[in-house]
Amino acid sequence: MPTDKVYKTAEDFNVAVIGCYSKLQTQVSYFTECCEYRSDNLTLSAPTAGTQDRYDIDQFADKASNGILEAAWANFNNGVYRCNLVLDRIDEANFDATLKKQYKGEALFIRALTYFNMYRLWGGIPMTNKVVTVAEALKIGRSSEQQVFDFLTGDLNQVINENNFPIKTEHGNLDSIVGFTGDLVITMDDLAGELKDKVPYALGIRNIVDKAEMKAKLEEFLATKQ
Repeated sequence: MPTDKVYKTAEDFNVAVIGCYSKLQTQVSYFTECCEYRSDNLTLSAPTAGTQDRYDIDQFADKASNGILEAAWANFNNGVYRCNLVLDRIDEANFDATLKKQYKGEALFIRALTYFNMYRLWGGIPMTNKVVTVAEALKIGRSSEQQVFDFLTGDLNQVINENNFPIKTEHGNLDSIVGFTGDLVITMDDLAGELKDKVPYALGIRNIVDKAEMKAKLEEFLATKQ
């Protein structure tokens, strides 16, 4: 069915968001194939019939012809496409604003999670925040590591820029905490408590697509600097 015939009602978007979640269910095997075989958890000592692609992954001998990697790439990008379809159409739809915000937040989260998992497998990847044609997709270059994290934290940076907060962000991981010399660490809410005694100020975000929460917590931090 053409997409201009759907994505109109709350039920349409409910089905579409379920489709975004459904795609996540089909990706579990790729973490075994593409991650566990690259770790010490699984190994394949020699290739047998039908396992050459898996053996190459185990040996870090990735090839463009690897069927497992090709299938994973297509799967993850289809997941992004599903989320972008929701996000492209939802603002024009006419239904309850609270429900619309929920669906939009879910699609944003699933897209960010999918892109993050793609980054784990391939590093910098081509990224888009809207539906594109095949021809347009072929023109999108590979993102740098910084660009990937800027994309994933776009709402946070937008809040900072819109309110002219005197804050400059850069991404890092838990290893970056050692020797950290900045004023503020922004992380998920469940980790902030563990970091509060290790950094000058740990700011925990409960909902990564809730700009009001981000703004309020950043204002709390800035108040401590006055």
